[in-house]
Amino acid sequence: MKGRKLWLVRHGERMDHVDEFWKKKAKNPYDPPLTERGRKQARELAGELSKEKIDVIISSPFLRCVQTAVIIAEKCRLQVKIEPGATEWLNEDWFGPTIPEWKSAEELREQFPAIDATYQPISTPRHPETRFSLKERAKKTMLSLTQERYPLQNILIVTHGASVEALALGLYPTRPVDWVTYCCLTELIEQDDRQWIPTRVCDTAFLSEPEHYLPTYR
Repeated sequence: MKGRKLWLVRHGERMDHVDEFWKKKAKNPYDPPLTERGRKQARELAGELSKEKIDVIISSPFLRCVQTAVIIAEKCRLQVKIEPGATEWLNEDWFGPTIPEWKSAEELREQFPAIDATYQPISTPRHPETRFSLKERAKKTMLSLTQERYPLQNILIVTHGASVEALALGLYPTRPVDWVTYCCLTELIEQDDRQWIPTRVCDTAFLSEPEHYLPTYR
C-alpha cells in the first residue's frame, strides 16, 4: 500500500556496555537489561514515535529490546509481539558454541502486560549464524511481516544494530544504514510497486543523550 510506513529501531543503552562487572554476576549474561540512560532514550524515542500512526509493534525476544518496545507500546497504547526472526545476529564469536537463552512470550508477559502472548512467531533462528544466514533470516522475516501478516499496517520493529541493517536490506537492497546507535530511528515508506525507500536513516535528533561513538553491534 503506497505511503505505508515501517520503522526499524535499535534498543537503548545496554547494561553490560556500561558496567564491566555485570556479565560476571548475571544469571543470564547474554541478556542484559537497559541502563537508566537506556530507558530514558527509549522514552524519548517513544515520544518521537507517538507522532506517527503505528499499527503493529514487533520486538526481538532479548530483554533490552523488549524493555524498549514496551516503553513505546505503553506510550502508543499497543501490544508488543515477540518475533525471534528479528533477534540479534547469533554470531558464534559473540555467544560461543550454544544458542543464547531468552524468555518466552508467556514468561515476558508476567513481567510486561503489554506483551501479546498469542502471537505466533514467523522464524526461529539457528545458531550459529553467518552474516549470509542472518540476511536470509531477516529477509524472510521482513517479507512475511509486510506482505503476509500485516500487508496494510504500519509496522515498528525493535531490534539490534546488525539486525537493523539486515532487516532494512530485506526491503531495500541498496544498503541504507551502516551506523546504528542506541535508539536510532530508520524509516522506510512503501511505493506503488511494493518497493520501499528509506526516508530517515539512523536518526537520533530527538535524543538528549545519543551514542556518539561507533558502536559494537549487539
